[in-house]
Amino acid sequence: MKLPSFGPRAELFDVEGIPVSLFPDAPGVPYSMAWDTDPPRSFDPNSASRNGAPVELTEFTALVASIHAES
Repeated sequence: MKLPSFGPRAELFDVEGIPVSLFPDAPGVPYSMAWDTDPPRSFDPNSASRNGAPVELTEFTALVASIHAES
């Protein structure tokens, strides 16, 4: 799966094994997305903030890749 370029305001989370992005600043990408499906799905931003752990882009990318390698 090809990820968009996340802007400087992007927040990336691992929500119980689900990669979730907030504020991606990428054209055409909604505010909060879960990247465990192709195409990505909407995700509750409050749940991401409350139940997720912030991750760096490299960790986020690896998590997305591992999920999609299993499919």
